[in-house]
Amino acid sequence: MVHHGDRDIAALKTEFWVDGKLRSEVPVSLKSGGSTNVALTLPGLPPGWHDLEFRIHPSDTLRGDDSRFETVLVSDPIPVLLVEGRPRGRSFEAQTFFAAAALDPAFGTTNAGFGGFELRTVAPAGLASALIPAAGKRAPEVVLLPGVRSLPADARPALTSFARAGGGILLFVGDDVTANGFNSDYAGLLP
Repeated sequence: MVHHGDRDIAALKTEFWVDGKLRSEVPVSLKSGGSTNVALTLPGLPPGWHDLEFRIHPSDTLRGDDSRFETVLVSDPIPVLLVEGRPRGRSFEAQTFFAAAALDPAFGTTNAGFGGFELRTVAPAGLASALIPAAGKRAPEVVLLPGVRSLPADARPALTSFARAGGGILLFVGDDVTANGFNSDYAGLLP
């Protein structure tokens, strides 16, 4: 905010409105010709379009610059399927821990799901059925597949169909993956 007036303002009230509801009020004082920043916190919003408004009070003779409006789109989170080949009692020992923490640092806690990704974990045995959308759930758009020892027979064609339909697969290899197992499990996915 910049104050172009010739008098100091001791008590300027700022308001931040989201979807017609007042979310915060911050008092500000400004010297003549001075400027300041007002920190605004955007609450977690559901997917869809949202109206934002910033207001100042008291207003001056030029009321047209006392409010600012913005419309923002909060996208649906991208559903990501994490295939966990060796689940552990402690979350940081899981194969998918670091990828999950990068996509949603709060994954596995009560604060999970406020980012741009909706993470779900499945064992390799449940991979084929997890690629089929369940009632009330969106099908995954991305499968994160760490180096699992081998894939179940039904998972191979399911992954191939998923990729051919436009699904993304992030594939990792490691000590658990043998060359023969890699070639047989991923023959339909790789050149």
